[in-house]
Amino acid sequence: MTTNFTFQDWIDHLRYFMPPQGVVHVGAGAGTLAARYADWSVNAGVLIEAEETYFNKLTQVVSGLKGWSAHIAMISDNEGEAVFYKTSNPNESGSLPPEVMTKLWRNLKTIEESLLKTTTLEQLLASVGILPIHLDWLVIECLSALPILQGSGNYMDGWDVIIARVLIDENLYPGNGVTKNELDIYLGTQGYRCISIEVERQPAMASVLYIRDLKVLKGKSQENQRKIQRLIQIQDEQTTERQAQIEQLTQARDEQAKLAAERQSQIQQLEQARDGQARQAEERQAQIGQLTQARDEQAKLAVERQVQIQQLAQARDEQAKLAAERQSQIQQLEQARDGQARQAEERQAQIGQLTQARDEQLGKLNQELRDARQTASLSVKLQMLREADLKDLQARYQASLFTQEEQHQLLEKLGERLSVVSNYFHQMVNSEATTLPNNEKKLKPSKRISPSQAKRSPAGKTKKDS
Repeated sequence: MTTNFTFQDWIDHLRYFMPPQGVVHVGAGAGTLAARYADWSVNAGVLIEAEETYFNKLTQVVSGLKGWSAHIAMISDNEGEAVFYKTSNPNESGSLPPEVMTKLWRNLKTIEESLLKTTTLEQLLASVGILPIHLDWLVIECLSALPILQGSGNYMDGWDVIIARVLIDENLYPGNGVTKNELDIYLGTQGYRCISIEVERQPAMASVLYIRDLKVLKGKSQENQRKIQRLIQIQDEQTTERQAQIEQLTQARDEQAKLAAERQSQIQQLEQARDGQARQAEERQAQIGQLTQARDEQAKLAVERQVQIQQLAQARDEQAKLAAERQSQIQQLEQARDGQARQAEERQAQIGQLTQARDEQLGKLNQELRDARQTASLSVKLQMLREADLKDLQARYQASLFTQEEQHQLLEKLGERLSVVSNYFHQMVNSEATTLPNNEKKLKPSKRISPSQAKRSPAGKTKKDS
């Protein structure tokens, strides 16, 4: 049976058959794996980091996790002091001098050296108050791993799974607890064996996975063997399932690719439509700009015309007021004219009566003259009376002619004034008819008085006005 397990496959299966109750992670860095442990429903988590910058981030990671804690400490196999090397690559900072690692990383350099106090893993975990039975997975993500394991004390028997970072090449830095061979020897004496290796980008570095050796553990060998066989069976089943999933995913991928091509075509069509809409929108925007400009000009013109209308309406009201005043004056002049006409008629009647009386008087005088001819004395008397009456009649006639002449002059002046007023009203009405809007009510022109009518009007009132 083929068992090509990857490093992650082993972790997934071990997590199923040996579910972690508590995880200790030495060299946790910024706590990127804390989320994975939380997804595993780990009850307790102890994250340890020697660099203060990373420790501050760890405190934020564990702040919302119950039963979890973060610690700043440099772990070794005893209490004391050790140099901590901060390197140009933060992931390689630790207790090893960067100079010994130049064969792996040529540009690796020391940025800062710090003398830190060291403690053992047992002492730190005991100070937290977590019993060994509650911690069963150990992750060491720093060099060197061996001193950390040697300082775990009573907690060593509780690790079901150990993951450590090591050097594969035994000749690079031997004798410092950083090589895989050194860990194999030590953990072999503790009942562990290596079941998987994951080489890093730097081939000399790797992560190794240890579990308890089934041959060493008495009473658990058969059970563990069954677990291993079960793991292998599960791996085969999962391999088959994953192959089916891969085929399904491949088919789904092809369908998605086809769908993506169709959607790409739709996108291109939509982009073309969008471009057309954009051009149309620009054209409409230009039209809107033109219409807006025209609207503003029309609004400005409407305001100007409204001002003109108001001015014309004001002028119209003033002209109407003036027309009313002139109409009143015309009515007064007409009344005066009528009065003068009546007075002229009365005077004409008086002149007729005087003429009739003169004729009667002359008739009588003639009769008397004829009678007086018979006597000389009557002739002189008649002549004197006739001359006196003639002078009186001539004076009255001259006065009547003078009165008629004055009335005629007054009537001519009144006719001229009425003609001027009539022409003015006529011009004013014609001007308003051409300037005001159609909905404005046109003023009716005043009745024009002809010169002949003016001549027939009485002259008495005219003479008074003049």
